[in-house]
Amino acid sequence: MTPRGVRVRLAILGLGSILALGFVAPTASSAPPGARSGRPTTIYHKSRSFRIPFNIDPAERARIIEVQLWVSDDSGFTWKPKSKTTPDRPSFTFRAARDAEYWFAVRTLDNKGRLYPGEDEQVEPSMVVVVDTSPPSLVLEPEGRRGSLASVRWEIRDANLDLASFALEYQVEGAEKWRRVPIRHPALIGSESWDAQTAEPLKVRATVADKAGNVAEASLSLLEGTPTNPGLATSESSEFAPPPPISRISAGSSFPPVDEPPGGPGGSVPRDPFPPPAQAPSLASDGASPLGTSPDPFPGTNRPATPSPPNADDPGMAGPSRTKIVNSPRFAMQYAVDDGNPNSLASVELWVTQNGGQSWSRLATDPDKTSPFEVDLGGDGTFGLRLVARGLSGLGDPPPAPNDPPLLWVEVDSTPPSVQLLPHQLGTGPYAGKVAINWRATDLHLAARPVTLSWRAADQPGARWVPIAEPMENTGQYVWAVPLNVPPRFLIRVDVLDTAGNHGSAETPEPIAIDRARPRSRILSLDPIRTGARAVARPFPQ
Repeated sequence: MTPRGVRVRLAILGLGSILALGFVAPTASSAPPGARSGRPTTIYHKSRSFRIPFNIDPAERARIIEVQLWVSDDSGFTWKPKSKTTPDRPSFTFRAARDAEYWFAVRTLDNKGRLYPGEDEQVEPSMVVVVDTSPPSLVLEPEGRRGSLASVRWEIRDANLDLASFALEYQVEGAEKWRRVPIRHPALIGSESWDAQTAEPLKVRATVADKAGNVAEASLSLLEGTPTNPGLATSESSEFAPPPPISRISAGSSFPPVDEPPGGPGGSVPRDPFPPPAQAPSLASDGASPLGTSPDPFPGTNRPATPSPPNADDPGMAGPSRTKIVNSPRFAMQYAVDDGNPNSLASVELWVTQNGGQSWSRLATDPDKTSPFEVDLGGDGTFGLRLVARGLSGLGDPPPAPNDPPLLWVEVDSTPPSVQLLPHQLGTGPYAGKVAINWRATDLHLAARPVTLSWRAADQPGARWVPIAEPMENTGQYVWAVPLNVPPRFLIRVDVLDTAGNHGSAETPEPIAIDRARPRSRILSLDPIRTGARAVARPFPQ
């Protein structure tokens, strides 16, 4: 029997506000994708971290024991489990690894062990979120002045642009009030002329936003207007000459985000591993060395932005705040109660916050009032914790009030690193016998040297994996001089660890074949030309 659909409504919780949007999970009798009325409305969000609360139809709540969040970043082609929780903890925390369009779907488990949607049912998105953290590129340049007339041109680029937000304003240099310029033809590339009603120097600014709310601004100064009488201003005046070309630097967008090098966050795009011989990299004596790459000018930015818990330097902290990263929401927490013992304690409570201390809720009570406290946070996310101990007399710790800081931050990260092996490259010429191993690995909490490369013979499925080198940084590429003891056909595997202890791996689907043959030729003799039964060698012509 297939369980009927459960009404699960999703919403996205931003910084202090909820973008209210709910959808209903489809029932088992839903139409196939081609027949459905359309995907949910797309939400644009400028933060890579947000909460997704959900609501369950009260009539169905009693029979649901688990709610799962599934995510797709390829328009529903593949779905991956992201987090799970229970109906009494109605929210998920999501942190995007990069700017992209993410589809969200929910799956429920009822008290009879039935999953909906089932394994053979079509997954329908309940919410579509486009994560866009980059402001538009906006270029503004002058087109001269003539009397009170002013002219500028602009160029805008953005994948999720809200062109209706484009605004052009001006003011007399030194004034406080800005005046709006009516734009007759809004466009990505356009120009506008207007009567400023003054020939004094002007300051002009343009602003535009994308659908996620990222705003770009550009400004320039226009010199005072020249006389409108052509006899008083020659055509050779530099004021009316074509403006010089401007460099295509996005005004207002500064530098590109440093946490997304080409190839994705935490990853890299390998350069040519086999340069011309004159530029060949030197190899270590053991025959294997990592490919040299330019150092990262912004150390520590290989992760997407995550919510930053307060630190010990925060003057608002009542005491030192620590952050622990764990790979399971269930763990044992050691604690101590001063001036008390289990016989004199009425309760030891654990209070939790997921919004930096703005609000608190009591999560659980330690039944034996003795360390350790068996904690279950319910799912992935960033949690602030406080303990509240009370004696039999009612005295003890007061419950945390709004805006009280946590005494301990716990980051639950049960998601293994995402690992992908990219096409390898075989060296030729002076690089024969070498293989460039390329990969891409991303995670919120990659360790310092998280990558291990290994090999094994292709015709020995049960053979152990042999390390190629010591654990290395996530450079995205390693040039390996294959030793002679490695068979001509072998497999490669890349293993990646994060600081929470989660493990991700990938291996080559097909064997890599390396050709060590070095053909050499030599002359044996002249081939005689046989005439009848006698062999005669033809002399070379004189």
